[in-house]
Amino acid sequence: YAILDEAKELVSSLYPMTDKNEIINTLSLTNDTLTVLESYGSIDLEPYKLKEVIERLRICARLEAREFLELAKLFKNVDRIISIVKKESNNLTIDVLNGYVNKLESLRKECDLIENTIDFSGEVYSNASPLLSSLRRSLDLEEAKLHSKFDSIMKSESSKLSDQLIVLKNGRRVIPVKSEYKSHIKGIVHGESQSGLTVYIEPFAIIEIENNIESIKEKINREVERILYELTKDIFESYDKVKTDYDLINYLDFTIAKAKYAKIIKAHMPKVSDSFNLTSARHPLIDQDKVVPNDIRLKLGESMIITGPNTGGKTVVLKTLGLLAIMAQSGLLIPASADSTIPILYNVFADIGDEQSIEQSLSTFSSHMERIKNIISNIEPNSLILLDELGAGTDPKEGSALAISIVNYFRRIKLYLVVSTHFSALKAYAYSTDDIKNASVEFNEETLQPTYRLLDGIPGKSNALLISKRLGLPKEIIDNANMSNTEYETSVDELIKKIEKEGNYLSLLKDEYEAKLNELNKRIEDSNKEIKEKTKRLNKELDNIDVKRNEILIKTQRNADKLLDEIKDLKKQLENNNDVKYNEIVDIKNKISELYESKEVVVLNNKEIAVGDNVRIVKYDQIGVVDSIKNNKYYVTFGNINAVFSKDDLEYIEKDDTKKEIPKNIQSKIALNETNILDLRGLRYEEAKEKLESFVDRAMLSSLDRIIVIHGYGTLALKKMVQSFAETHKVIKSFRSGDEKEGGSGVTVMFLR
Repeated sequence: YAILDEAKELVSSLYPMTDKNEIINTLSLTNDTLTVLESYGSIDLEPYKLKEVIERLRICARLEAREFLELAKLFKNVDRIISIVKKESNNLTIDVLNGYVNKLESLRKECDLIENTIDFSGEVYSNASPLLSSLRRSLDLEEAKLHSKFDSIMKSESSKLSDQLIVLKNGRRVIPVKSEYKSHIKGIVHGESQSGLTVYIEPFAIIEIENNIESIKEKINREVERILYELTKDIFESYDKVKTDYDLINYLDFTIAKAKYAKIIKAHMPKVSDSFNLTSARHPLIDQDKVVPNDIRLKLGESMIITGPNTGGKTVVLKTLGLLAIMAQSGLLIPASADSTIPILYNVFADIGDEQSIEQSLSTFSSHMERIKNIISNIEPNSLILLDELGAGTDPKEGSALAISIVNYFRRIKLYLVVSTHFSALKAYAYSTDDIKNASVEFNEETLQPTYRLLDGIPGKSNALLISKRLGLPKEIIDNANMSNTEYETSVDELIKKIEKEGNYLSLLKDEYEAKLNELNKRIEDSNKEIKEKTKRLNKELDNIDVKRNEILIKTQRNADKLLDEIKDLKKQLENNNDVKYNEIVDIKNKISELYESKEVVVLNNKEIAVGDNVRIVKYDQIGVVDSIKNNKYYVTFGNINAVFSKDDLEYIEKDDTKKEIPKNIQSKIALNETNILDLRGLRYEEAKEKLESFVDRAMLSSLDRIIVIHGYGTLALKKMVQSFAETHKVIKSFRSGDEKEGGSGVTVMFLR
């Protein structure tokens, strides 16, 4: 499933890890990628050949045009991954994948540079440089001149030619001339036909043109090389980013391949624990629609003895356990339920299958013992050992004794051990030992077929007679064997029958429990789906509200802009000493009131506002007093303006908050309403000037005849600005410094027209 060659190499080098944090991080990355795959769909990157290109770019060696196109594919892959993951991260929790993708750096500028220089076929565009454009135009002209000259010669000398075509000989263009006329056409002979009837002549008339063409081509090649080298230097400046993106994209494609495989085998991410707790575990190489899932539980220091018939699935259970353990430690999701757990193993040893060898004089028994000897030589704690048909291939009595002894040897080491066997002695031994448990693969005695289900805690029978009967062995042989088997039937076999009966009952109870649990989970899922749909509808309604709110804001802004234009016109009339009718000012005041009524603002407080309270009008940062409240409308006076507002337009303020911070020597001497006062202290020159202009405009609209501007003493720069402004502003009739009662030279008093 890997697309990139470098990712395929990473797949080939896939190997189990033993560091817990590294395993969890890799599993989480694969799981995040699977989550995106299931949400977004397919993530297919564009393949490229870049291994040698990256190495040459590292030393700034000039790249060929087609190599740049391969780099552009990398840059596009980066943008594609960033775009997909960024989009999906809005709805999904994919923190680990985000951590990797955030390290990618878009090289869109470099990609555009390449695509604006080189076309898709690997040819450098003529407009890549003025010189290249000029040279290619010259080449086209020379080529046209050449063809025109050839056409003229072939037309005038047609009777002397053996064919009306231009032939390429030794890299030169020639015409085929009948041998008897070769002296009639002046030129260089470049050979003749095998029959000798035709000679190939390059006419002198076109040699100069040909030479010009070759010269231009040489210049074009040099200019193309220069352009490519300049482009190489430009991309080389971003080499570190290119190399980082290259390594990350290769690794992410490798991760995407793991996620695609996980999707195919319906895999999940296991949790890391100190025991095997695999639920619905399936062999990854068997058709996932046909394979029988099994629950496999095994603690550290515990052994499992699996019994049951041949072809019943014992070996599949061993292989499933070993493969899933190795897969998980290699960062692969496993075909088991999401609540499954796996331990971190240092080794996985397996003795599975029969490796008889006549050449090495190895019997079945000998080959098993050779592998067990190798396991013993390399064993260490926290290993998993899988032994198939332990003790088989020799005398059953000796084989049983040897098998028990081998199990005992491994029990002394803290590891995980799973053994399959047909020996009844091993079953009995498991019952008498606390850290060994019996298990079996189920066999249906009615259908005479294995079910491939693993029964934990229940020993099984080989069912050799029943299987032989199913395979068609004569009835006489089966009956005689049954009689012999009855005579030697052990108490263990009786115990097995009893346990199997109880196990079937428990299995029935389990199926009923799982059915009820599935029904409950379905109800939960339906409820979650309903909640999700309602949330979606609510979010849609909120989006519609936002759209309407924005429409209102835009409309209000337009009205405000129109009103400002009217204010500017009124200001110009005042400056030009034109007569202004009072009703025009009243109209503007009414429009201000209407603007407040239509404007939506954020509620700034939940304080109940009463008649007589001081409030701040948010939009204009003006302080007013509530005169009356009717039908949730607040009638407010600020300056000489009366207007109507909603509660959301107003911010309640404490009466003490309305006091300006004026020095005591000035504050105690001012008796004016504070709407007449502007405090500029602490502001920079330009900011103070802007506030002064705005304040004078509002004072004019409020019909004030006198205002006080506090600029303080300081460096006198603000005072000079204020008085210079007053001298030139046509709305200001006169001005003076404040008297002793008004604040002295720290304020300027202005009188408006």
